[in-house]
Amino acid sequence: MALTELEKAFKKARKAWRANKADSKLKKTFRAAKAAFEEAKKTEGGEAKSNGASASLADLEKAVKKARKAFKADKEDKSLKKALRKAKAALAEAKAAEEKKKEDSKSMEEEEEEEEEDNAEENEGDGNEEEEEEEEEEEEEEEKVDIEALKKDVKAKRKAWKADKTKENKKALKAAKAALQAAEASSTAGKKRSRE
Repeated sequence: MALTELEKAFKKARKAWRANKADSKLKKTFRAAKAAFEEAKKTEGGEAKSNGASASLADLEKAVKKARKAFKADKEDKSLKKALRKAKAALAEAKAAEEKKKEDSKSMEEEEEEEEEDNAEENEGDGNEEEEEEEEEEEEEEEKVDIEALKKDVKAKRKAWKADKTKENKKALKAAKAALQAAEASSTAGKKRSRE
């Protein structure tokens, strides 16, 4: 694990620096190793946040930068090189997970749009007034259910955004709000038409 490697490198650098405090190179190595170790501790502690989200990409990028700085200070230390590789791997893994999350949300949105289009095509058609009235009543009931579902969706998206304020969560919240407003607007317009 990168944390244990960084801890070993930190302790080794500290021991070397304490043995020869006059050597500025050892002091630089010690400080860089200490910073990388502390950053990795913060990142690892943040991996299991209360909302279940993994460590943020920014935290992982900071850990990689500090591990790289520690490695550059003492390129002969193999434990620093291992720690840098592991930090890079963790960052790449987090980026891949983020991309997969984006793709999954896009595919879900596309499926919902297709389903809405299919429902719209099914609802179209000619018929007498009784059938139209029955369809309008069914649509009103569906709209009520849809509006309630959309309200719940907005609440869930808002909660997710407050827990993890990323651009994706903000876009999802805006989209959910827009869908709710559109549904409410069409619902009020449908009620006005039925009164006339």
